[in-house]
Amino acid sequence: MSLLQKIVRWLAALAFVTTAVSILIFGVPLNLAQLIAVILFFLFLAFRRLFFHLQVTLFLGVYLFISLIIAYFNDFSYQNILVSYLGLNLYAGVLNSVFKIHEGDIGKLIKMYINVAAFAAGLSIIQEISYLNNYVAGYDFQWLFNGYAQFTFSGPFLKAPSIFTEPGYFAPFLIPASYLGLKSLIFDSGEVGKIKALVIITGLILTFSFIGYFGFLVSIIILLRRNIVIGVGVAVLFAFYIALNSNSIVSRVDGIVDFFSGDYSISSNFSALVTILNYNLTIESFLIRPFFGAGIDGYEMMSQKIISAGFDSPVLNQLLKIASLDILMVKEGGNLFFRLLVEFGLVGVIGILVYLFVKLSSTNSTRHIQFVCLIFLLTFGIRTGQYLRFEVWFFLMLYLKIKDDDVLV
Repeated sequence: MSLLQKIVRWLAALAFVTTAVSILIFGVPLNLAQLIAVILFFLFLAFRRLFFHLQVTLFLGVYLFISLIIAYFNDFSYQNILVSYLGLNLYAGVLNSVFKIHEGDIGKLIKMYINVAAFAAGLSIIQEISYLNNYVAGYDFQWLFNGYAQFTFSGPFLKAPSIFTEPGYFAPFLIPASYLGLKSLIFDSGEVGKIKALVIITGLILTFSFIGYFGFLVSIIILLRRNIVIGVGVAVLFAFYIALNSNSIVSRVDGIVDFFSGDYSISSNFSALVTILNYNLTIESFLIRPFFGAGIDGYEMMSQKIISAGFDSPVLNQLLKIASLDILMVKEGGNLFFRLLVEFGLVGVIGILVYLFVKLSSTNSTRHIQFVCLIFLLTFGIRTGQYLRFEVWFFLMLYLKIKDDDVLV
């Protein structure tokens, strides 16, 4: 079993850092992380160590039934529903099995993740130094990875994506490690070595990512919640740093404020407009199907129906004319919370929240691991609505497993 554990940890580590590597399988584009999830599925199947999570499987089964009924009456695509359903079950089963074979030894998986985070953060520091010294091969990895990042900037700095497709995905990945690193630095708790912690936190700062900074602020507040004066003080200082050093963050916030105040135009921050577009799609979709939602993969189908009818806002209608639906993220909402509300409705979302609360550990020594999982899901969910991602299911299953396995040695 120890050999299987080692193979699984190496494959999981590789899956974390290969979302920028695209390959074609029978003409279908897949990133390497998706292929690794499939490899793990067959590996567990071969060793008879594939364990599906009963509650998750039942929940998805119920919503498959609901989704098929909704599809029948609304002419939605059965194929899309079934593909997403199978994908969700694949990730849930694979990641549940990853933790199942490490029962009583989850700490090794956490250490594996921290090591990967430190490696990726160290690489981002090298990227930033290379960019500032105009050494292209040191920061642009398109020569190495197919499908690598398109660069964005914050003033004179590169928003470092490391080996991810963009800093908006890299930053949430670093948040749990940054939380544990900060905890180790402040309280000398030992989860992360001091040098490694500094590397990880520096890597997070170099993303210049709004959600990365937001997640780190949440981490600071949670860690220092028992000393609210210090916590608020540190949070204010960090917010001040953001305001001074990240123009892209300020422009995004300004774009959202301008829109809702009525002072907006198509020249506003594009990311803010995409968020506002999907916000409007979410509200209209929710009002149509508030209780059980539109079903699995229903966000895209509801969006297309609403878009065809048009919006009251001339800016949103103009936005639809000048940008493709892929760029506008109407397939997955650009936000996981938008997508979950539309696809699972109030009943599904409340069910998910209640279940997460029930699975909250009563042991203080392990609850902070669940905190890092929740902070990741929060920050990742703000950035994207993609739920067929390896890292999403890793942290979700880690959260669920903690209650049953409090020994993290």
